[in-house]
Amino acid sequence: MTERKRIPDDRRRTSFAEVNIGLAEAEVLREAARCLSCGVCDGCDNCLTFCPDHAVTKRNGSYEINYDYCKGCGICIHECPRDAIHLRIRQVPR
Repeated sequence: MTERKRIPDDRRRTSFAEVNIGLAEAEVLREAARCLSCGVCDGCDNCLTFCPDHAVTKRNGSYEINYDYCKGCGICIHECPRDAIHLRIRQVPR
């Protein structure tokens, strides 16, 4: 990582200007290339770890949710750093 560009010290003392100048276009493109692939599970086990109902299990490298135990609290969704889990509400026939 390169040193961030900042305004000179003497100008900092006499103004309220932003200290960090920001990134050049090439730096922005390089940082954008570090995308975390949102929506793609990387197997961090957060859903498995934080599920209070133990409804999430891991089999053969993928995760399964046992809907008999899941109460739909959404903690697994909140804890997923990649936004790979989505809650869909479905109507249960009566």
